[in-house]
Amino acid sequence: MNVFQYKFFDLIKMQNGDVEYIKYPINLINNAQKTLVYSVQTGYINRFDTELIGISTVRLGAGRENLDSKIFYDVGIDLHKKVGDYVQENDLLATIYHHNINIKEAQELLLSSIKFATSAPEKKLILGVVK
Repeated sequence: MNVFQYKFFDLIKMQNGDVEYIKYPINLINNAQKTLVYSVQTGYINRFDTELIGISTVRLGAGRENLDSKIFYDVGIDLHKKVGDYVQENDLLATIYHHNINIKEAQELLLSSIKFATSAPEKKLILGVVK
């Protein structure tokens, strides 16, 4: 461990946090169920609609829909593919960690958030210059 990690752990402890979740993040998802999401088509991933992905995680309980909503810290989505990847039908796209709350809706939102193309998107290393 380096000095930055020690300082980070000190900050967590000062707020009565448990550093074991930082050291071993797998402990966060021990209570969640897993659902694997597979591609329904073949092609290159052209883009992700990140707003839909965000909405799907909120529907799982990872964020608040209203003030009374309970937040589950062990739910979320692990994307296994990125923009530009070639995907065949039935390839693993993501893992959803959940508590059986709105899982079908979250899965549908996630699948609809992935936009496919017949050719690989152009990779832009520099999107623009701010002056």
